[in-house]
Amino acid sequence: MRSFYYALPVRSITGFLMSYFNEKRTEDVKFAAVDALNINKDSNVLEIGYGRGNGSFQKYMFQGLAIVLDRLRSGKGHAFGIENSLYLEEVTQKRFILEIKDDKVLHLERAILLNTLPYPTDFFDGIFHVDSYYFWGKDLYPVCHDLWRVLSPGGTMVCGMELNRLRRLEEWGIIQECQYNPIRYLSVLELAGFTNVEMKYLKIDGDREIQLIKASKPESKPEYFDPQAQLEKLEAEIKRDLLVERMIKDGKPVYDLKKKDL
Repeated sequence: MRSFYYALPVRSITGFLMSYFNEKRTEDVKFAAVDALNINKDSNVLEIGYGRGNGSFQKYMFQGLAIVLDRLRSGKGHAFGIENSLYLEEVTQKRFILEIKDDKVLHLERAILLNTLPYPTDFFDGIFHVDSYYFWGKDLYPVCHDLWRVLSPGGTMVCGMELNRLRRLEEWGIIQECQYNPIRYLSVLELAGFTNVEMKYLKIDGDREIQLIKASKPESKPEYFDPQAQLEKLEAEIKRDLLVERMIKDGKPVYDLKKKDL
């Protein structure tokens, strides 16, 4: 039950306490994650699992979304957040009502499945998440691939974590090592199309150590932006799919088909 409240807080005393203290402990991690994105005032930035949005005002202006909004000030950029918890979505909507309703620079969504994100392809300049991928399910590839899809060429995705804190949560029976093991996440990023995948260890507040996993979407080749080239690529893919379907129907072996096979 504690694991449920941690992954998906609901409106209750337990949900409030777990989400509140979790936010307090991840403030520094979120700040470091946003800092690693190197965004500017015109960037479009997405946070996966934005939580309550109410950390320490004196320290970092609440949480990840507020840090992003502060850096987008006077620019053309927008902040986006996606969350699974209806309770946390309602809390954050109330807290940022001016940015959502009046300024229209903050856009919040709630999604149960992250492998079908409600955003256009090549849209975000940066994506970040903290304490999130542990709850994406056993197969991380579909989610990572869709995150790759919505990230613009040359864009960066950053994952922040604090392994020592996660180990304590494991001791308390809230999370399992197989969920948060960073190797599980790192091994999928390159398969999903990311490049320059790396994990860094940072010291903050004296001896406290956090980890940042950083990955990029490669710059696109010129033909990527050529409508004719994209149409030809789509036609080739359709032909290949039709050929595979016909071969399967005829009971013939299917090999790794290239364009030259069509």
